Amino acid sequence: MVKTVAKQWEPALIPGEWYLRYMCPNCQTAHILFRDLTRGSAPIRATYFIECPACRLKETYESQDIERYQHLEA
Repeated sequence: MVKTVAKQWEPALIPGEWYLRYMCPNCQTAHILFRDLTRGSAPIRATYFIECPACRLKETYESQDIERYQHLEA
C-alpha cells in the first residue's frame, strides 16, 4: 500500500523528539515526513509517494529509504 503525502509538513522541530525523514535523491536535501510517535522503537513498514518541497521531484520512498531522526536537545 502506497501512502501519498499531499501537503508537505514543515514543522517546528521539538528538541528531543523523534521524526521520520527522507533524503531527496535529486537535490540531496533531507525533509521531515512526520513525528515518530514510537520514538524510534517500531519498524517502518510503509511506502510513501512524496513531492520534494525544494525541487518538486515526485518520488516513491520505501521503508528502507525512510530514516529516524532525533532532534538535538537545546
